[in-house]
Amino acid sequence: MEDLTQRLVSKFGGANPRPTLSLDDAATGMTACYDNASSLLDDARCLAHEDRFARAGALVVLALEELAKIPDLHDTAVSATSATPSPWPEFWKRFQSHESKQKRIGDYGKWLLAYLGGATPFENPGPYAAFLPSDLGRSLDIYKQRSFYVDYWSGRFGVPGTAPSDLGELVDGLYALALERADSFGQFHATHERSKRLLQGNVARAAGGSITAALADGEAATREDAKEIAIDLHSLLANRSSAFLPDYASLYALSDELTKGSPTPAISAAFDREATVLSARMNERRLPTTGARAFRMVKLLYGLAERRGMKLDLSDLDEPAEG
Repeated sequence: MEDLTQRLVSKFGGANPRPTLSLDDAATGMTACYDNASSLLDDARCLAHEDRFARAGALVVLALEELAKIPDLHDTAVSATSATPSPWPEFWKRFQSHESKQKRIGDYGKWLLAYLGGATPFENPGPYAAFLPSDLGRSLDIYKQRSFYVDYWSGRFGVPGTAPSDLGELVDGLYALALERADSFGQFHATHERSKRLLQGNVARAAGGSITAALADGEAATREDAKEIAIDLHSLLANRSSAFLPDYASLYALSDELTKGSPTPAISAAFDREATVLSARMNERRLPTTGARAFRMVKLLYGLAERRGMKLDLSDLDEPAEG
């Protein structure tokens, strides 16, 4: 047992400094947060598949908290190049606060909605179909805690997963909300190089810039390998499927720009990778809202493939569940 304690301390009990970060360090942190959020959402989907909605929902909240660190890291790193005093001490205080993370991710989504001109069920210029109220942070944290632990509330001991009866519907909506945020961040943070490029670009624009400025640019660099093309392709499909009617009008021109100069085999492989991702989402019946969004993305993907004369194997895709 002593050996176990020593191993735990040696691996997880080290010093926890709060340094001033370089742009390279900040980029590493941004991509790490994105990767962990994506992994948490994958785990949540596996739990939901087994009807373990309490733990699934708690992991979704954790994923939202990880995603909320990304714009905070970005804005702090950019402003630190010119701000006095250094913004890093205040950042590290926020880094440990769950409620401030939930508020930030909610505020970010609403800012983007206002910046892009609003949304309707049939027309949505942004990537998000759902938005978090700014004051929901505390409720999400309580929900997360009560999905992990037995607590005493409303005059009784509450056991995770025993109530409410519509917990599956709640998790379905929360999961869809978190996943579309992860989808929108992938274009900028799926690799360290992408996160660093974003930071360097916004520092060059002006000190104090924000992640949303780069989002508005919509620039897509030429990619030569399937993985890089797939990252941008997924983001494009997600951004053009937020409304009930997928946005075909701008899709084709953006797709052409995205793949300009890319070799055909790499493009074909990227399309196949995306079909696999969307297949898994559509076939998860316990998350029907995500399945319906994936179905709209598949329609866009199929249209792109047909336009290019490519054959896309969609035989393993199910029709989406109602939701």
